[in-house]
Amino acid sequence: MSRVFFEQPRLPEPAVDLDVRSGTHAEHTAKIMMGLEEAVDKYKPTVVVTQGDTNTVVAAALTAAKKQVPFAHVETGLMNWDRTMPEEIN
Repeated sequence: MSRVFFEQPRLPEPAVDLDVRSGTHAEHTAKIMMGLEEAVDKYKPTVVVTQGDTNTVVAAALTAAKKQVPFAHVETGLMNWDRTMPEEIN
């Protein structure tokens, strides 16, 4: 995420920074899954909670399922029916 999202509201540093940059949707999702798998192994969460419909949410859901950690998803339900957007596919 951009630094501004933490600096402007003066939020604490995240415990985990996956440092995933650009790439294809598959590369992006795979890199996120690899980082999240390490984080799940390290922190041993009792549940993984996500918000939205990004590639990160898809990667988190798959990682949680493969690591047998309960998964919760929060979404507003807004759709625009533009199938060129990853969020519509996810």
